[in-house]
Amino acid sequence: MRLNNLSPARPERSRGMLWAQLLLALLLLSSDQATKFWAVKYLVNIMPVFNFLNLIKLDLELAFNQGVSWGLFSAHNLMARLSLIAAISVILIYLIFYTKQRLRAGKTILAESLIIAGAISNLIDRLYYGAVIDFIHVSFKFNNLNWDFPIFNLADVGIFIGVCCMLFREYYPEKNNLFCKNLATLGDLGNWQAPGTWGTLAAVPVVFLARQYCNNLIYLGLVITVIISAYLIIYKSSNYFPVSDDQTIIIDEFAGFWCCFIITCKFSLLVLVLNFLIFRFFDISKIWPVNLAEKLPGALGVLADDLVAGLLTNLSWVICVKYIFC
Repeated sequence: MRLNNLSPARPERSRGMLWAQLLLALLLLSSDQATKFWAVKYLVNIMPVFNFLNLIKLDLELAFNQGVSWGLFSAHNLMARLSLIAAISVILIYLIFYTKQRLRAGKTILAESLIIAGAISNLIDRLYYGAVIDFIHVSFKFNNLNWDFPIFNLADVGIFIGVCCMLFREYYPEKNNLFCKNLATLGDLGNWQAPGTWGTLAAVPVVFLARQYCNNLIYLGLVITVIISAYLIIYKSSNYFPVSDDQTIIIDEFAGFWCCFIITCKFSLLVLVLNFLIFRFFDISKIWPVNLAEKLPGALGVLADDLVAGLLTNLSWVICVKYIFC
């Protein structure tokens, strides 16, 4: 990151502000690793820390989380762990790329710095321990209501604060669509050769983990969340592209691939590869009814053809399993 490109004309571009943000991120990473080292070495039993009238309790309890935040996508075998590490690494690389863009534009990078520091710290755990070290446990009890928040760590707190800051910044009245533009193109992937294929490939490890370790209801909820997010991203970034369905927009392929596995008879790595090929065929050929969905106006048309291609892929696979491979 070149500091000499930063102009002192605005406070947010000053070197002092930049170093303060980076120092805070470094403080998060070092304190998280230090507390995890302490927890692994000395935290044998549950250690009560705070109890407010038996309503809110804070305990320290050592846990090894093989999934992501809140224990989602727990990976209990080597293949799943490697897939999870690969998916997190791809997201981390994209976020670093986006942070460099914001820095060159003279914008604040506090939110991104916190997320990157927290992600790197948790990634260190995965590589060294094979799981993320969690030790902070918050619980709430009122009458018959018992709520135990999943065990977390300081890195998770930093990531959460960073994400909240990014969301607040993006949906504040002075909106900055650069973030959505980079999400729409999945960083620089949208500028590569065969961008649609790269957009689909970006979804492969994430969909694999989701389908492997989530039940049907949770997976459907994730699909709906991805579709809504993709639509908002395309809509908010539309002014950045010369045409509505610009080839560099590949978040639609990313979202469409999720629809390939809503109904599953069998799921394996081979099924994932075959559905990838079928999906790319439908998306590239634009056969009916994919071509009809593509004619819908605006962001809806950009996204709809890939969603239909994904649903057709799912339907084709179900028919193959039931009538051909049965």
